[in-house]
Amino acid sequence: MILVAGPNVLRFTPSLIIPDEDIAEGMARLDKALAQVIEAEQAAE
Repeated sequence: MILVAGPNVLRFTPSLIIPDEDIAEGMARLDKALAQVIEAEQAAE
């Protein structure tokens, strides 16, 4: 679960039993999604 904790803050609250591989995959997906958002914003300027 991801919660908004401020204008520039995401708070992660993963399950306590989540495997490290799942965390790594989730972070990679988040990184890719954020890169796409940043790219789209820069293209719109």
